[in-house]
Amino acid sequence: MDIKGIINKYANGLQQKENIDALIHFGGSYANDVWHKSDIDFIVIDNNYHNPVEIFDRAKKDVIVHIYLMSSKYLTESLQSYNDPKFCCILTESNVLFDKTGQVTKILTQTKATHGEYLRLNILKEFCQLLEKYYRSKKFMEKGKSLDSYKQLLDSMVHWAKIVIYQEGQYPKQDIWDQVCHINLGVYKLYEELLFNREPLTKRIELMQLVYLNNVISKIEDYCRPLLEFFHSQDCPLSCRSIKSHPKFKKLNVDFHIVLDELVRQGLLFEDTVLLKGLSNNNLQVKEIRYGIVKK
Repeated sequence: MDIKGIINKYANGLQQKENIDALIHFGGSYANDVWHKSDIDFIVIDNNYHNPVEIFDRAKKDVIVHIYLMSSKYLTESLQSYNDPKFCCILTESNVLFDKTGQVTKILTQTKATHGEYLRLNILKEFCQLLEKYYRSKKFMEKGKSLDSYKQLLDSMVHWAKIVIYQEGQYPKQDIWDQVCHINLGVYKLYEELLFNREPLTKRIELMQLVYLNNVISKIEDYCRPLLEFFHSQDCPLSCRSIKSHPKFKKLNVDFHIVLDELVRQGLLFEDTVLLKGLSNNNLQVKEIRYGIVKK
């Protein structure tokens, strides 16, 4: 039986399940992007499942069928969670095969309406993590620790890959570098150069750091657009902790210190210090750094 036949067999069978509220086919098999030894993914909405259940079934030797049993509430929370992107591809690669009440179709429609903002926030998150590893790599090089510096650059390339993918309105898949190869061959080639170039390691590190400076950090205004727009909407400077704890950014779970300092260096934010009276006394003055938008 071919992949299409397997999909139809399971789709027809699952729709007959008792208490089923909706059935979604999603992922690589929906997008006609099935790997060898790959998966076929279904979500069965059954509101009796307050805690999700994942079932694996071997349809044939090299094809596994994943069946996720969950409530509509859990589906909504998963789609809106920045920490659990497992089901994000539902927004771009899915088909609702059955929907008893229309609730799941409504959930997907509402979530897709905020799809663009979700992608922009993920780009911001990946850029923050890339920038942190970039500066860590530079510090290791200054200390003569080239292997540690190299590792930071390799790790940071994954963040750049995800930025490239999110910019295309897609979500990272298991074969992330194959995905990048089809979207941005230049970034893919740079990754290959970092891995396989015969130049001395220090030369490869210096070249990659220069590439980041000219091709990634130079685009900080675009990558940090949600953060800069947030600053534009504020009446007074904000501390890093207040930004990190804000509902808009809290789910990103990143440290904003490095990116805020870089935005100051680029002239997009200004930095100020405020005396914290509750922690200060005659012997000690505790000040907090706060940031505000530079109005042009």
